[in-house]
Formats: sequence, structure tokens, C-alpha cells
Amino acid sequence: MKKTLAEMVSKASGGKALENVQRLFDIGTFVETDRFVSASGEIGSVITGYGLIGGRNVYVFAQNPDVASGGLTESSARKISKLLTRAAQNGSPVVGIYDSKGGVITEGARLLHAYGELTAAAASLLGVVPVVSVITGTCGGSGAVLSQLSDFVIMTEKAELFVTPPFLAVDTKAGAATAASAAKTGGASIVAKDAGAAIAKARELISVLPDNNLEPAIFDYVGGDSVSTAAGVFGQLQDSDVPTIEILAGFATNVQTSFGSVGGVTAAFITTNKNDVAEVLLTPDDLKKILRFVRFADAYTIPVITEIDVYGLANSTAAEYDGAVRVAAKLTSVYAAATTPKLALIKNAVGVGFTVLGAFGADYAAALESAVIAPVSPKAAAVLLSSDKIKDGSNAALEAVASEYAENEGNPFAAAALGLIDSVVSVGEAAEQLRAALAITGGKRASAAQPRKGITI
Repeated sequence: MKKTLAEMVSKASGGKALENVQRLFDIGTFVETDRFVSASGEIGSVITGYGLIGGRNVYVFAQNPDVASGGLTESSARKISKLLTRAAQNGSPVVGIYDSKGGVITEGARLLHAYGELTAAAASLLGVVPVVSVITGTCGGSGAVLSQLSDFVIMTEKAELFVTPPFLAVDTKAGAATAASAAKTGGASIVAKDAGAAIAKARELISVLPDNNLEPAIFDYVGGDSVSTAAGVFGQLQDSDVPTIEILAGFATNVQTSFGSVGGVTAAFITTNKNDVAEVLLTPDDLKKILRFVRFADAYTIPVITEIDVYGLANSTAAEYDGAVRVAAKLTSVYAAATTPKLALIKNAVGVGFTVLGAFGADYAAALESAVIAPVSPKAAAVLLSSDKIKDGSNAALEAVASEYAENEGNPFAAAALGLIDSVVSVGEAAEQLRAALAITGGKRASAAQPRKGITI
């Protein structure tokens, strides 16, 4: 017997998934698509559609835990793939909301085919339109992989993210698969208190990103006052009374990556010594964090402004085992290949810190008057070059020789004389100089040797 629309709708109203979707969009703008595409011809385990965020078009898919626990089926995968194709064609961002116990395994090989097509469709969006994943519940297996095929991942504090369920792992550890764990390993860009807060973060993030890789990134923030502003020179550079959005705050904590506004345009801020410690050394994870951020910004022509304050890379066996050399080379190539405007402010750039972090080849590079720019740290230089002067082993002798090296060989004017940097500035004038440089490079036109995508591992 043919069912009426009322009978079909009453079986599943959308529940939490629909609530989340309606929170995401401006009031009354959500339009659902393919509502009755499912294995049974009734409401399926995923909601798809589009709406407005701050007046801008955005596509969404949301797993519906009220239907088959949100399980992915061949039909629901087709719905999502269709939505992703339309997003690419129309140049609009995508938000995916994850809350599912996994795929419906009774579909067998059809499920694997569905996941394969879906992950291929998701991967093809990277670098074309911004993609944000919001995980409000369980996200495991192939679904977890799918969620990571996005530019940013927002998780609630109680959400779960895993490839293998923790209870099936051979070496079970406390805290595995949690949002806190994902934040530390780089799997979660932002952790929010609950679903409402996570959806609000997605709205904030979408509002400061471009619609696609052909549109400018206008900083049109639609959030509240919960996001902090930048500090130091970046705080002076950024538009007044405008918040910043920090990305990957819990991962690689020497470095801070955030989006801010300069002249109403979104800029990507990178601070390499977030905690303002003496002679910071960057870890492989620090480099990965910067690499991911620069690659995304470059894909969408978002200007990259890097504050360099490093004395090299972590000098430990653990860092070497973590692939420090390989990651440093990758980051060097990403900065070098990036065609978006690149600005650098140097507080200290010792060793590979100068070349790896994009100071060489930047569109504008300035150093503070107090900066040290040298192939090795002044103390290391003292030991290597002047052992006869410090043969008594006293700290005073070491400091004296190191200070002499920093003044004669490592001072920023020596680098400026060679054309390695454009200017030497005081703290008070740094922000003004960076703002002027950003204005003149705003119309930069350059071509890369080969196309790049907006994500890397």
C-alpha cells in the first residue's frame, strides 16, 4: 500500500541531526535535498541540503543517529556524493556533521564500494571549496577517515574518533579515541563543549573563509565574543576589536596558527614561539602544524604572515625518529611553492629556522632590531669557533664570546646588507610595516609549478 507523506515523515523527524543542521544555518534558510533517498524509500540515515551562513551559501550533510544509528549505507553515500559534487560545481563550502555507529555491514561489498566513491568525492573537494567536519558523537572506521578528508575538524568534548574501536585495540590506553586525544595528535582542529558550541564554531570558521579557491577571503565574522584576539605585533596588526580563530590549539603547542583580519581581509597568522620561551626549538609536530596551515592558506590565496622566533629544530633522538629532516624539507618546499602573499617578521631565526619557515623568498621580510639571524646559535658558535677564548670553561667567557658573535655576525643589519631581508624595524613600527606590505602584495599574481591541495598529513 502506498504510504502518505505524513506517514513517511512521522517515522523519523530528523531528531538531533535536524536540530544541528538548523543551528548551523541562518534562521529559516535550510533546504533539504533527497529526503527520501534510502534503501527503503523512506527517510534515510543522513540529512543533506543547503542554506545560508551569514548570507552565504553552504552545503551540509548530517548523519542521523535516530535512523539505524546513523549507519552509512550505499544509498546514504550516494546522497552525500551528490551533495559534494554540487558543492564543487557551485563553488560553495561544505559542512559534514558526524554521529554514527558505523556502516551497515549487512550491505557487504556494496558498503565498501559506497565508502570508496564517497572518499574519492571528498578528496576531490580539497583545495576547491572549504570543508569542515563537525563530530558530535561517534565517528569510527571508514567514517573517521572520511571526516579527516576535510580542512578542519571540530569535535565536542564527549565525541569519539577512531579507526579501530579502543575496546578492540591490542594495547588499550586510557583516553584513546577521545576529543582530548584527537586534539593532541592533530586530528581535531577545535574542541567545543557540546554540539551547540561545535556548530557555532563551524559557523564562525565558515564566515571567515572564502567560498572557493577563486573568491577572496573576506573576514565576515558571525560569532560572539568568545574568541581571543591576537597578542604582540600581530595584535597591533590585526583590525581593532576583531577576534581571531585559533586552529589546532592542542597540537604542537610551541606554535600558534590562527585566522585574523587585516583591512577586512582574512589573514593566516603563524607564531612560532607561542609561549615566548628562550631559544625555542621546534619539534616535527610543530613543523607539521605549520605545513598544514600554510598549504590550506595557499590553496585559497589567504595571505600568510609568519612571526619567526626559533633557534632551530629539536635536538633529540626522538625528533630524528619522528622524521624531523623529512618534515623540515616538506615545509621548506611548501613555503617555497606557495604563491599566496607571504610576509615574515623575524625575532630570531637561527639555523634552519630562516630557510624552513619561509623567510628566504618571502614577499616581504623584516627583522626586529634585537633579532639574531645566524647559521647557529651564538653560544654554539662560541664553542665551535673560539674554544681558545673559553678554555677556562667559565660561563662569563662563553657569554662574552657569544655576545660578540651575535653582534658582529648574527645581527639583522648584516642580513639586510646581503639582501636576505627587506628591513630592520623596531617593535613599535613592525605592525605598520607589515600592514603596508600586505596592502602592496594583495594583488600578487604568480603561478606554481604544479597544483596543490588544501590538506596534508
